[in-house]
Amino acid sequence: MRPLTNAKAEHAPMNARKPRRNHSYDIVDSAQSGAAIELIARVFSQDEPLAVTVGQSRDEFAAMLGVFLPAALPEGLTMGAFVDGEMVGIALTTSFTFSPPPEIEGTSPNYPPIGALIEALERNYEQENAARLDHCAHIHMLAIDRAVRGRGIAQKLVEATAINARAKGFDAVVTDATNPISRRVFARDGFAVLNEVRYDGFRFDGRAVFGDLAGQGGIALMEKHL
Repeated sequence: MRPLTNAKAEHAPMNARKPRRNHSYDIVDSAQSGAAIELIARVFSQDEPLAVTVGQSRDEFAAMLGVFLPAALPEGLTMGAFVDGEMVGIALTTSFTFSPPPEIEGTSPNYPPIGALIEALERNYEQENAARLDHCAHIHMLAIDRAVRGRGIAQKLVEATAINARAKGFDAVVTDATNPISRRVFARDGFAVLNEVRYDGFRFDGRAVFGDLAGQGGIALMEKHL
């Protein structure tokens, strides 16, 4: 150790700016699947209203995504938000006609009520737009790390996802917005509500599974034409 008497004190100016961090938005590839699974599983098990209500655990998400992502990522539609190279956000996106591998069944025992709700929401859209579903992308999950929320990252990630989908030949993007915050994010990027299923009116096996979420309205199917 250098003697303290020989050390020169160095003080940063009081008005010194913090180092600028590098933000980027890019396609998530298979090599990043581990980071993607960890981020989505953590964020959704802690904060996503439907998942919290039915008790979907972090391990359930990890198991489900471990089957879903390897099949979905090769489409090149899933986008990530990165700060200094670290993934802090993800928009898990596929073509609307994408079918998860059959092995996904049973990976998340608490998922069926959510699946039934989404099916009810999207049923009419599928029937009315059958001829153009091949040209429609679907944002399944939008997850942003708690540490970077409130900085506009979700908004820019949605914008980047739509731009990427258009570049790949899609003419529309849809999503299922489960809470008022996500609905506002998508609306700001030009998504419009096509259908809504209210939480207090939905029944699964005769039960109002999501009745406690009545204050949030319902789940909305939203679409943006590209």
